[in-house]
Amino acid sequence: NIDWRLKVDNAKVFQLLLPPASETVRTRRLRLTGHVQNHPGLLTNQLLFWDPNRGTRGMGRAKLTFIDSIKKNTGLESVNEIGKLMDDRVMWRRFINARTMKSP
Repeated sequence: NIDWRLKVDNAKVFQLLLPPASETVRTRRLRLTGHVQNHPGLLTNQLLFWDPNRGTRGMGRAKLTFIDSIKKNTGLESVNEIGKLMDDRVMWRRFINARTMKSP
């Protein structure tokens, strides 16, 4: 709790009380991925785990796919490792909470 007499500016209050937006996006992305993994028959599952393997891109920075961002957020290298971890819901939740520094 912040006492009103401390005269703390809004930027400091938001820094103390709210997580950064990037952390919120990362957490929600990982939770969505775990949710979609539990429904293998849906089209969203195929779309989220789609890895383009044909064609070439133009010059410039390579565009990230959704699975590339999941690999980056989890620190795991292969889709199979991520899939095995997501199959166990309890372990996936613990993994997300440990990665995002949030208590369950």
